[in-house]
Amino acid sequence: MIGVPTCPILTSATRERGQSPYLCWKFPLRHRLDARHVMRLACPALISLIALLGAACSSPDRASNFTTSASSPNSTVRPALPTTQGDTSSSKPDPVITAAGDIARFDCLYCGDLATAALIQQIKPTAVLALGDTQYPAGALKDFQTGYAHTWGLFKQKTKPVPGDHDYLTPGAAGYFRYFGRAAKPKGMSYYSYDLGTWHLIALDSNIDRGPGSAQERWLEADLAATRKRCILAYWHFPRFSSRSRRGGDTSVAGFWADLYAAGTDVVLNGHWHLYERFAPQTPAGVSDPRRGIRQFVVGTGGGALHRLPTSRLANSEIISNKTYGVLKMNLHADSYTWQFVAVDGSVKDSGSQACH
Repeated sequence: MIGVPTCPILTSATRERGQSPYLCWKFPLRHRLDARHVMRLACPALISLIALLGAACSSPDRASNFTTSASSPNSTVRPALPTTQGDTSSSKPDPVITAAGDIARFDCLYCGDLATAALIQQIKPTAVLALGDTQYPAGALKDFQTGYAHTWGLFKQKTKPVPGDHDYLTPGAAGYFRYFGRAAKPKGMSYYSYDLGTWHLIALDSNIDRGPGSAQERWLEADLAATRKRCILAYWHFPRFSSRSRRGGDTSVAGFWADLYAAGTDVVLNGHWHLYERFAPQTPAGVSDPRRGIRQFVVGTGGGALHRLPTSRLANSEIISNKTYGVLKMNLHADSYTWQFVAVDGSVKDSGSQACH
């Protein structure tokens, strides 16, 4: 028999230790698969219900828990919008994507991935970008089948995934590739590209050889040279820039940035750090460049336990928070984009717009 769920009131000290206010229903190990079995019978209706429960379990100060940069015109926390649906006023609306990484756990009935899945269900995006670390703790196939499959797996047919380091804890990321199948290797490689409306999207694998001259980097150069799309978005797991990293980010992906910047890429999305952080457009060296720079988002808020905030921030970091799960929603217009970071209670914590290069 499954134990009675509890919803403790978390103090600021508890949240500072990185514990999530949404992990309210914890279960003994012997009941974990039973709990996921309940979900399997009840999805997708249960996911919508759990999104409401998530708001009840969250902290009361969630509307004012984003740290912003005063110098950024787009860093103001915006009020909640009445809906998170994509625009359907025209016969063929612009594509809408949702993105987040660091997603599914199997050791609790009510984890953050349930709430973010409910959010995606409400948004109804054109495509779902899974930014790596899709299944904890180690990307095993059996955990995908009892965890991810019953939350974000509801959107598997529209998901465009990239792997993370936890997915690769299973040798060769075998569970990840087996679960996602052709979607993870549409052309036989773990990196790929596709067009979405007027945009060109590039999915990269930051866990394999990625340095200058590697097969992946040469492929990226060729792919960028071949596209005729004005607007370009790339995504992978390890962020080049992160205030949470002791080194300010992962320099192993600097080659990606060099190629993307040279080609006029507009947006890069990453996960890995379990928080939300948005950067102003910048060069591969981290120098502010409002005209040609790439805007990077770190969206590690898909469901894994949230990390504590750093004691300092990088120069071009415009907004950062670790207080809520959520997804990044982007509307990809013909020559511009808008973004919203939507929390699991439905409120919009960050938003803005930008023209393509």
